[in-house]
Amino acid sequence: DIVIMEKKEVRHKLLVNIKYKKAYLGGIFLVIGSFIAGVLNYGFNAYLGRILSFEDFALIGLMGGFYSLASIFFSACSTTTDYRVSYLIGKSGENAGYSFWRYARRRSVYFSIIITVGWLMLIPLLMRFFDTGNIYLFLLFSMVLLVGFVNSIDSGFLSARLMFGSMAIIALFDPISKLAMVGLLSFTGHEAWSYSALPVAVLVVFIGTWLLIVKQVPKVESKLTNETGRSSRKFFFTSLLTGFASIAFFTFDILLANHFLSQKEAGEYTMISLVGKMIFFLGNMTSPFIVPLISRNKGANKESGQMLNIMLISTSFLAIIGFVGLGIFGWFTVPILYGSKTISIVPYLLYFTFGMACYTVSRVLINYYLVHEIYTFTVTNALLVVVQLWLIYLFHSSVQDIAFVMSFVLVVNLILTVILHWQVVRFCRFETDFHHRIQLIFKK
Repeated sequence: DIVIMEKKEVRHKLLVNIKYKKAYLGGIFLVIGSFIAGVLNYGFNAYLGRILSFEDFALIGLMGGFYSLASIFFSACSTTTDYRVSYLIGKSGENAGYSFWRYARRRSVYFSIIITVGWLMLIPLLMRFFDTGNIYLFLLFSMVLLVGFVNSIDSGFLSARLMFGSMAIIALFDPISKLAMVGLLSFTGHEAWSYSALPVAVLVVFIGTWLLIVKQVPKVESKLTNETGRSSRKFFFTSLLTGFASIAFFTFDILLANHFLSQKEAGEYTMISLVGKMIFFLGNMTSPFIVPLISRNKGANKESGQMLNIMLISTSFLAIIGFVGLGIFGWFTVPILYGSKTISIVPYLLYFTFGMACYTVSRVLINYYLVHEIYTFTVTNALLVVVQLWLIYLFHSSVQDIAFVMSFVLVVNLILTVILHWQVVRFCRFETDFHHRIQLIFKK
């Protein structure tokens, strides 16, 4: 009996090691795939920046702005699924994670239908507000709403299952689909329809993600407790606030630029924002690992402080590279990347890219404490969105005004986040249980 037990234990350890080695290898593929996807996305935006006028490019920004707003909800669904499935797997095993995914996916289908119908009813009002007669842009975006929520649940499930290799494949679907669509439109002389590339890419990603998942899910289903459901709803609404703050920093400025500025100036600001997003993308390549790995540690009652330090160092390093390349040397690199017309935005790049680098680093701390259900970081981040909107409302007479406001708010965001983190670290020196320590600080 002892020999049999020892053999089972050795076999179990071997299977665990193989599983985690597979996850590590998949993580490497995900980083590589994300980088390649970023290069392809750059190619997509650079090509459009060269062939489209600022007026047509503003439509790209408007479609992207709508998608970013919807991503507030998409991200909350994905993060909640990622967190709960990872936590349940770490605490109760694989079947509990599968059951939560099924539960969340059923709910998302009904919600998608309701939201899509509401969007279609609001199209006339939205066309008047954004001063455009292009109804097709709004109709195409309804397709994004129809499949986006379900896809976000599936994406969160992939992350929670540590299927990083599959995520790497999905990361490539998006830019390849957009490039193929734009290439087809350019070949047929319909470049002005380039905004349709985003909805097509979302549909392709939705189909690809489902095909990667469908064969992984067993038929066995465990029962969810009421406590799990309540905890998930609480985490979802907090994730929604986190996503709102995150997307607001990338979206509200573009939407308000389209509202307050001329189409040409709105196109210029969209290009500035695009350069800033390149820095965020570069530094954010570590983010897919934060929620699933830390959630599993939490479910298994393990510490994650060392993992946080690794994430902070790697993210800061990548963000600094982006700032140096696109901010300090932006006068040289940006016209090469996006064409000579971008010379007009060079004076605003230094401080805008610095703000974006600061925000990229702050996201690591915000997500880390979100997993630990410490919401002060999230609330502080969200309150700064109000400051952002108020300042843009006061200062919106030019591209420079909006760019400076954004830089100021993003830098302040990092300063406040670091101060809160420093308070946690200082207090934690006198306690032994990390989760109990931070609960004492913020939940009183």
